[in-house]
Amino acid sequence: MISLNKELFLFERSIPMVNGVENWLMEVEKVMQETISKSLGYAVSSFPNQPLDEWVLDYPQQIVLTTLHLILSHEVNEILESNKDIQDDN
Repeated sequence: MISLNKELFLFERSIPMVNGVENWLMEVEKVMQETISKSLGYAVSSFPNQPLDEWVLDYPQQIVLTTLHLILSHEVNEILESNKDIQDDN
C-alpha cells in the first residue's frame, strides 16, 4: 500500500487471487486492517523505549500521527481521572 505522502506500507502477508475480484478485495481490506493494527501496536509499545526523533523515522506518517493521538488521549484521560479522584476526596 502506498500513502498519499508516497510512503510504502507493506502488508504483513501476501494475498492470493482466488474466488474472484470481490473476494480478493475483501481480503485486501482485511489484511490492510490487520497490518495497520499490528503496526500501531508496535509503535505504541516502542514509543517509551526510543528517542522521539528515531521513533518518528521508524514508522509511516499516519501511524506516527495516530499513535501520538492515542498516547496523548491516554495521558489526558489519566490526568482527568486523577483530578477527579482528588476532587472526590475533598
